Amino acid sequence: MDRTVGRALDDQDWARLQARRAAPWFYIVTTTGIVCRAGCPARLALRGNMRAVASVAEAEAAGFRPCKRCRPLGARNQGVTEPLVERAVLQW
Repeated sequence: MDRTVGRALDDQDWARLQARRAAPWFYIVTTTGIVCRAGCPARLALRGNMRAVASVAEAEAAGFRPCKRCRPLGARNQGVTEPLVERAVLQW
């Protein structure tokens, strides 16, 4: 696992993570080896143990695995959201 991948979190990044807001980047936790979405509901690690990465592929190439809670590979890629959206439209 390459712990130097990505970039350090700046104050804006950290505030976004604390507010659980989505972002165009993902974050890795160097102590656990996990990559998450910026809005992941899991408890945050220490800021010094986290780094921002541009993609899940970049994190996986460095030896990190996707979070089982936020599933950063995306429900869209797994065909889950389409039926959900379709049901919502039909009920509206």
